[in-house]
Amino acid sequence: MTDLSVVERVEDGWHVAALRGSGVGEIVLRPGTLALNLGPHGIDLMSLADLTTADGRSYWVTAEPPSNLGVFMGLMHQVVTHVKVSDAGHLRVEFAGGWVLSVRRVDGRAAWRLMVHGLGIFSVQGDAGLVVP
Repeated sequence: MTDLSVVERVEDGWHVAALRGSGVGEIVLRPGTLALNLGPHGIDLMSLADLTTADGRSYWVTAEPPSNLGVFMGLMHQVVTHVKVSDAGHLRVEFAGGWVLSVRRVDGRAAWRLMVHGLGIFSVQGDAGLVVP
C-alpha cells in the first residue's frame, strides 16, 4: 500500500501537495509516452493532453503521433503550483508561469500516471478508471 499522506482528499478527488514547488527538470519522449521529471516526482502522459500557455493559447500534445512537442518543451523549468486528480480520472497541473496541463481519462487505454518520490500514487488505466494503490 502506498503512503497517501503526501496527498489530501477533497470532495471530488485529491490535491497532491507533494509536487508543489517542483520544477520540470527533464522532458522525455518514449514510445507512446511523454514524461515530465520533477526531481523525485514524475508525470507520464500516455494519451492526448491539453496544454494551455500563459497567454491563454491551448494546444493538444501527444507522444504518438508527435504533436506540438515544441510547445510542450515550454514546460522546462516551470514550477508546479497545484496538482489535482479528480475521481473521474482528470489530471490538472498548474504551473507558476501561468501554464496549465490537463489530461482526461480515455476509455480503453492508459491515459496518465503520477509518481511521488518514485512511487506510483495515481494512474488512469483504461476501463479501470482512476487507480489509487
